[in-house]
Amino acid sequence: MAPGYGCTADDKRIAASTGRLRILDAQPHGATPYGNRSARCEPDDRTAYAGQSYRFAASRADLPAFHQDAAVMDGWGFAESINALEGKVCASKAVGDDYVHLSVRLLESSGEHGRG
Repeated sequence: MAPGYGCTADDKRIAASTGRLRILDAQPHGATPYGNRSARCEPDDRTAYAGQSYRFAASRADLPAFHQDAAVMDGWGFAESINALEGKVCASKAVGDDYVHLSVRLLESSGEHGRG
């Protein structure tokens, strides 16, 4: 195993805490959760992350604005603008002593979109 490889107890704690963030519960009308929420740490680069996917059959045009509004209401800030053409929302916020990033992506084939 290479030096520095693998998640520390602190990395795992951060992953677990991100899995409880309220923003992961925000979903537009008509969306339904798809699969289970995930919260883990990637051992290659020790990146803690959480995610939730949703199925959404209606138009995607309003999804970036929905997620931006939900993030603002939950105290997230935006360093860069929403790229509506790519369906990306990027935000960040301090959670305790940790700095957390939020991204939303739209998956093309199955009517799902994910947040993590």
